[in-house]
Amino acid sequence: MTMVFLLGYCQRAQCEKLPTGFTHKLTAARRNLALFQHHDGVTGTAKDHVVQDYGMRMHTSLQDLQIFMSKAIEVLLGIHHDKNDQNPSRFEPALIRSKFDAQPVHRPVSANQGTVQTVVLFNPIEQTRNEVVMFVVERPDVTILDSNWTCVKSQISPELQHNKIKMFTGRHRVFWRASIPAMGLQTYYIANGFVGCEKAKPAKLKNFFQFPTHPLSCALYLLKGGG
Repeated sequence: MTMVFLLGYCQRAQCEKLPTGFTHKLTAARRNLALFQHHDGVTGTAKDHVVQDYGMRMHTSLQDLQIFMSKAIEVLLGIHHDKNDQNPSRFEPALIRSKFDAQPVHRPVSANQGTVQTVVLFNPIEQTRNEVVMFVVERPDVTILDSNWTCVKSQISPELQHNKIKMFTGRHRVFWRASIPAMGLQTYYIANGFVGCEKAKPAKLKNFFQFPTHPLSCALYLLKGGG
């Protein structure tokens, strides 16, 4: 969808072309996906070394596509660069995966005192999306601003983990209500030390772990209209 959006936008004469050095990543990703789909239904390809090879190929393709999408966002935002530019993108994906069989994790946003970090959200559907988004930050004293540098109400909470010794990771999760236009991009800023805006409001944590004295019982409730 990002590619279609990019091609539609680049019909304009003033649009800078995407660096050709990144286009081969699309070809490699398409070939790996075709290989995966072709052998998915073939008997005998479920051996461990074959599954690992497919997993590594798909993981590499996902990483390449994230790089391509990051460079495409630069074009869509009007950031000029030369056609032969081979420099890394200014943007990084919010979710990263260390290897193919690992769960994705959120990339923490560094929000040191006096700095501003740019966050770009992409909406691939044909309807405006208004929903709460979350980013992991390294400091709790942050402020959220929209593309017009208008203050946005936000809430922050500590990031917890399933660990008996150390429950708090040392990072925080900041939430705010974002509005992204249909098939469009929306820019927000995570700032620290921005004068004139209220900092993210700390969330109140409550302990709901109350153990009853009677045996536990379980009840299933169906929503109206549910199956």
